[in-house]
Amino acid sequence: MRRLGSVENALIKRSITGTWIIALIFGALMLICHPAFAASPQAAADITVTDTVVARDVEPIGANLTSIAGGTNFAVNNHVWSSGFEPMVVRKFIRIDRAGANWFEWDSFGGPGYWNLAWTGLLNGATVRFYRIVDSSGQPLDYNGGTDMNATTGADHVVFIGECTIPLPSAEFPEGGYIANDDRDGDTGDDMARVYLDDDDLGLRFGDYAYIYLRTDYIGPETSPPDLRQYWQGDHPYLTALSGQWTGALVAHPGTIPAAFSDHGDACLEATFPNAETVRLGQYVYHQYDDSEGQWYSQLHPGAHYRVAVWLRQEGLGNGGQARFVFTGSPTYAAVSQTTPWQVTGQWQKFTYDFVAPGYPTDYAYHTAHALEFTGPGKVWIDNFVLYRYDARHDFRPFTPHEISFDEMMASMPATGRKPAMRFYGTIFHPSSIAAMFTDY
Repeated sequence: MRRLGSVENALIKRSITGTWIIALIFGALMLICHPAFAASPQAAADITVTDTVVARDVEPIGANLTSIAGGTNFAVNNHVWSSGFEPMVVRKFIRIDRAGANWFEWDSFGGPGYWNLAWTGLLNGATVRFYRIVDSSGQPLDYNGGTDMNATTGADHVVFIGECTIPLPSAEFPEGGYIANDDRDGDTGDDMARVYLDDDDLGLRFGDYAYIYLRTDYIGPETSPPDLRQYWQGDHPYLTALSGQWTGALVAHPGTIPAAFSDHGDACLEATFPNAETVRLGQYVYHQYDDSEGQWYSQLHPGAHYRVAVWLRQEGLGNGGQARFVFTGSPTYAAVSQTTPWQVTGQWQKFTYDFVAPGYPTDYAYHTAHALEFTGPGKVWIDNFVLYRYDARHDFRPFTPHEISFDEMMASMPATGRKPAMRFYGTIFHPSSIAAMFTDY
């Protein structure tokens, strides 16, 4: 087992230390909030810590993982974020404050308008599933006369109420069913934040739960408030133009998909280049090591073997359809960019490029990106763009556990006996995150 470099050690230890602190705080809160200690919420609590062991065989402290902090995603062996170019998924779980025959409203997290960060139409077409807490006889809870969702006396189990859809624009719903406009739209009438449904027979009530789900390949600028639409970048999904002009869209795969093209999913990235110029599409992931941004934007492991793989198809590209993988920014990283280009055709084809990582970058105090380089004008379709450690330790494939995080976690576990739980969840876990609403995540 190799020794971690100082950069990796610092990043991982900081991440895991933060996890331990959060776990300890959570454990202390759970102890204080246990029913045995919570007879009166206003009563003072006295906690005495001694050297007497009162419980044994306690589960070791584990970790909650999304992607361990770092541009190169220490948890998973792939440095390209959202590399599959799949449709966006929006999930929202709320509790209903008010409801009618075919509509409902909520106040938490800013309501349907997300504190003026969303606009009418955002979740048109979404599916909504409804649930209710009932007592042992199946009757809805009273919630203190419909005033307190935390008044759960008598709660026994949960029942499924039904499923329906938020309507798309129609004669009955000209703007669709997701209404989030506020006074910014210039309307002098009553402000409204309400979601309409295509079903008027659910009998929704205060305290019911609604799970909203939408899977889409496009969220337009009109679904954000007028004063935010200037920041909309929905025509540049997932990748950033490091040079040149382009527009992009998530689309179904054109042409014939080869049998070898596995895990292609439902969409790919269609990139259109209007001008006869070099265009580089990439992501800022790396930074020289320092005490500020170098603690998050991370580095390749010096001397390690890496592979870039991508499926490409083009139409009318300049320079005969040539393309290549490059690093932009640090001259140290730029030196290992691909020199012999790929020849992209009108048929889907997988391309690979192998390289050995150079030393840690110390020659560029800004961000460095990995990128695909094309020559316009024309179009190219991109899918399954990955950059990963290519060695036996990682099974010569992406998406395996990254050795940096895996080794550190294993070293922190008990050598024998019970091991801790590892929990994985997406970066959109928080229901009001900006990433969940206005970016491609």
